[in-house]
Amino acid sequence: MEAQWIKSAVIALNLSQEGIRQLPVDESEKLKASIKGTFLDLADPQWWSEHLIGQQWAQQVEDAWKYLPVLCPDEKVWFIPLDGRCSAIYESAPSLISSVLGECPAFEYALVGKSLDWILIENHHNCLIGCGHAITRRLVDEFGS
Repeated sequence: MEAQWIKSAVIALNLSQEGIRQLPVDESEKLKASIKGTFLDLADPQWWSEHLIGQQWAQQVEDAWKYLPVLCPDEKVWFIPLDGRCSAIYESAPSLISSVLGECPAFEYALVGKSLDWILIENHHNCLIGCGHAITRRLVDEFGS
């Protein structure tokens, strides 16, 4: 379902393939395994936010998607819908991902730095959870400790 919402949002926003790129399935599967191995204490948990390893920052944030351009580095990142039925991973800039999420019904997602040094998750409780120094520092700067 999330993949269809994202596709509709991309069309509505008239974004190009270069703006938001969906990775091929085999590449997505390999990357998702690497991300899980880096950030999660279980191989395939239903709720990623409950299985992060390392120092974390978490806070409930209304309309968290609006803050992505401020919170995330201004570079392309991995965008992952966290519904177990959606295997897609997208590559895009946080500002474009924010625009896409603004066009979609709410769903859990993660943004991950391409060097796999940070992850930011918005869960189904409107809670932002960050792991990795680069993102937790920005979260503290924006929202406090």
